[in-house]
Amino acid sequence: MTTHLSRIHTTRTSLAKLVVISLLAACTTPPPAEAPTPIAQPPVQSAPPATPAPDMAGFVTTMSAKIKRHIKIPKNLRGNPEAIFYVTVSPTMAVLKVEKRKGSGNPAYDRSIEKAIRAASPLPPWPAGEPLPPGFILKFRPNM
Repeated sequence: MTTHLSRIHTTRTSLAKLVVISLLAACTTPPPAEAPTPIAQPPVQSAPPATPAPDMAGFVTTMSAKIKRHIKIPKNLRGNPEAIFYVTVSPTMAVLKVEKRKGSGNPAYDRSIEKAIRAASPLPPWPAGEPLPPGFILKFRPNM
């Protein structure tokens, strides 16, 4: 059985801005005009590409793997219950506080998740360019 970290909630405003910017770009892009005749140019030597900043999906995947390897699934766990935790982090991504928002119905599984979150501290670096919230919600299920 594996535990799945299904979502990380970021600030709604940054996501709303991204959606609005994407929608505006889609609505205001003019139709393509006829392509002008290309003019031969000497090849341009460019600097090697910079290492791309980790994106949110990469962050979620890395964090999920780091937490999941510490979770011990109790033998008496039945079904696929969901547990929800709120995690408060420092600017260096050290876990400061773990709060259970919704238990799975199996206290041993809930304790295992909480210990796994603490054991995974510090969490991977937050994606560059994204505002770091004071905390975020993590959802876990053993079979996902």
